[in-house]
Amino acid sequence: MTDPIRLTQSTDAIALTLIATPVCDQQINLALGVQFREGAFSLSEGSVKYGFTGGTFKLNLQKADLTNFSQDIAHYLPVTKFPTLDHPTWKFSLSAGLDVIKANAEAIPLGTIKTSSDNWSVEAKLTVGKSDILITDVEGLWRHDLRPNKQAVLHRKLALFLLENYLPSPLIWLSNHPSQHKGASPSEGDTSALLRILETIKTASSDEFLELCRMAELNPRLDFAGANLRGTTLRGLDFSEANWSRVNLRGADLTDIDISEGNLQAAKLSGADLSGAYLSNANLKKADFHRASLALANLSGANLQGANLQGANLTQTNLNDCNLEGATFDNN
Repeated sequence: MTDPIRLTQSTDAIALTLIATPVCDQQINLALGVQFREGAFSLSEGSVKYGFTGGTFKLNLQKADLTNFSQDIAHYLPVTKFPTLDHPTWKFSLSAGLDVIKANAEAIPLGTIKTSSDNWSVEAKLTVGKSDILITDVEGLWRHDLRPNKQAVLHRKLALFLLENYLPSPLIWLSNHPSQHKGASPSEGDTSALLRILETIKTASSDEFLELCRMAELNPRLDFAGANLRGTTLRGLDFSEANWSRVNLRGADLTDIDISEGNLQAAKLSGADLSGAYLSNANLKKADFHRASLALANLSGANLQGANLQGANLTQTNLNDCNLEGATFDNN
């Protein structure tokens, strides 16, 4: 029996340690140490705080196979998909909202691998995408009484700038053969260009969402998955086929909006006004419509599996051909 192999890497907001412990001939137990916390980024005379709402953790094994895996990680991270023996990948994500993942654990059991050679290797990668980063606070860059549309676009521009310029992909890359695998290094972002864009948005006379997205060089259909759009005004806009999974639209004005064929899986829409909205064939799986208004809305063909419709106004709502498996309604 030999000593455990410990591989550690960290960023401003995440630290991971992969622990491989031999327990008998050709059998090794894997464990994961993890810390998720808020990160901070200085910009001009201000600062930006951010965190992560999800990610993907994947093992790549050479001359070794996963023989079993543990579900203990679900006690520390919001796991949405566990691995299989052939595909050792864990996906995790929080529901839409304002929170980011905060976790601190020294050694979470992952599972056991069986090696077929002394030259076995294990590689672990943690990746995050657009829907996994959230701005939690901004100081010194603009007044906090800006209208929700501007706040939402400013926050999203900052989030994607951080993701593209200061957060490497994969975010964490661990390997017991470091000479063969090196993690990516973050590039230096052009903050002067970013600051010019932020100033343009802050001082714009228009509060129209699509115009603000144009100023920010954001694609409204693709760049807002996982974003905080709480309280925004988007009435009558066309976002058909948009990917807005896990978006926070709590209390938003979405009257007569078109998100047909769109992806709003696990979106938070509680208290939102979707009167007259067109959501035909949309993915609304596990979406939260608690106390939302769907009066006169068209949801025909939509996937509402596991959706929360308690307290929702469903007056003359078109629910023809919807998948309502597991959806919850008021008792009456």
